[in-house]
Amino acid sequence: MALGERARRSMPRGVPMAWMDDLYEHPPVWVARGEGPTFTDVDNHTYLDFYIADMSGFCGHAPAAVVAAVRRRMSLDKHRPDRAGAPRPDRSPNRNSGVG
Repeated sequence: MALGERARRSMPRGVPMAWMDDLYEHPPVWVARGEGPTFTDVDNHTYLDFYIADMSGFCGHAPAAVVAAVRRRMSLDKHRPDRAGAPRPDRSPNRNSGVG
């Protein structure tokens, strides 16, 4: 399973949190996309997500209003530190270097 090998190269035991390693006896489901109460895996099987509250909250996966708001904000291009007006890491007021 190529996705499993890729996951093991970037995450301990191939999962984002150690406690997830032995949660299930079946291989992991590799999610390609999600919308509302459903998600679709890389093999194009669609599932109804009964565990939706854990990761996506009560709004479902990719709620249209949230996706639109994030796209609008990201289009301003101020999230990148190399753009004018964006905070620069070397000038952060919260740094703890002791230098004023």
